[in-house]
Amino acid sequence: HSLSKTASIKGAHSSLENLELAPLANFLMERSDIKDPQLQLVWCKKTNFMPGFVRCILVLKEKALEELALLIELGDSELLYDVGLFSPVNIQPVSSHINKLYSKDECPLEWNEFGVYLL
Repeated sequence: HSLSKTASIKGAHSSLENLELAPLANFLMERSDIKDPQLQLVWCKKTNFMPGFVRCILVLKEKALEELALLIELGDSELLYDVGLFSPVNIQPVSSHINKLYSKDECPLEWNEFGVYLL
């Protein structure tokens, strides 16, 4: 089952269509007695509910490096910054992941925005 109204993962965490589903997602998690942020993270990934996934990652920043691939696919450099992926400790794995996975123009991140947060 999917709780996403968007065809692309890029920007799915901030699309108005998906944000409209937040009350439903919260209700479903509550009815399923999913209160722990780690369990909510798993549930949000399983249902493709990216606004909830981001909310959980912002609470569980220690999980950001584990979720690096999905975070990059969301295409939001500010989010990467907010969860600490531009820190001196994490920037090397982020850069390596991008260089290993993406060709010239395939990365969902906007390079100008990425550069601003990198500095």
